[in-house]
Amino acid sequence: MYISETIMSFLSFGFSFKDLYEASALAKLDNIFLSFLEECSPYLAKNLKTARHSILAPYAESTLLLDLAPYVEDFLGILFHIEKEIQSLQNNSFHLAPLYRCKRLFVQRQAAKAFSKEEAQKFDGVELKEKVGA
Repeated sequence: MYISETIMSFLSFGFSFKDLYEASALAKLDNIFLSFLEECSPYLAKNLKTARHSILAPYAESTLLLDLAPYVEDFLGILFHIEKEIQSLQNNSFHLAPLYRCKRLFVQRQAAKAFSKEEAQKFDGVELKEKVGA
């Protein structure tokens, strides 16, 4: 099926879908994201730039990724012109957050009763995932 040039240039910032396959265009897009992040959270932008030039401990890397996630989500919404749809999903998630928090706390409390901190630290995440079938 033929895709018109109008559809191909649908993205924000003057990008086309074809640009997403070119390293130089992706580097430009990355710089735009960094500028976006600096406007939203200068501290987080600085942390990302620092992390790109160093090796982070797994916990620090996970924390950084979780901190970045909402900004990446918002940026992708702008890039693909789906801000309203993302906002709708975010609103839905916001309303369900108390339920997920309650479930997480319940599981944590049950696990805390069943295992000591030392025992829990010895768990193999891969093995647990296989046992649960997740």
